[in-house]
Amino acid sequence: MINGILQGTPHWVWFLLAYLVFIGVKARQPGEVSLVKLAIVPVLLTGWSLHELTRLFDPTPGAVGLWLLGAAVGLGIGVALVRRLALTADRARGVIAHPGDKTLLPLVLATFLVKYGFSVMQSLSPGALRTGWTGTADLVLSGLFVGIFLGKFATYALQYRRVREPATSG
Repeated sequence: MINGILQGTPHWVWFLLAYLVFIGVKARQPGEVSLVKLAIVPVLLTGWSLHELTRLFDPTPGAVGLWLLGAAVGLGIGVALVRRLALTADRARGVIAHPGDKTLLPLVLATFLVKYGFSVMQSLSPGALRTGWTGTADLVLSGLFVGIFLGKFATYALQYRRVREPATSG
């Protein structure tokens, strides 16, 4: 059964996993990154999550509320994970320098595994996510992961905005 699941997984999923591992490993090292690059994972994850919300669930107030609850909690977690990092920004070059983010790799792997697990569950039992604890867990966890990545990004973006532009003489 596991072999069938792995073989039935679209190839793009494995490319996505490889990309997530690559950026997670790269982020562990100190470096500089632009806000645009920092936005890639939150934007992709938010889009994927909202697509799944509308595809698998009727976007009822209850379903959206569960997703938003997870996102609100995740936002706080994301801010807490990044706010203590020694970040510096160079607006002239459009980059943020960071000391290395040890949280990105475990977060992207956890997100991937949870999303993959719920996708497998949905393919094996198409109605499974629409009822009971599995649907609730999928909605809350999807929102949670989106919130974490948005919270981290927002913290980086605020740090970037706090840097004053150099005064021009003229």
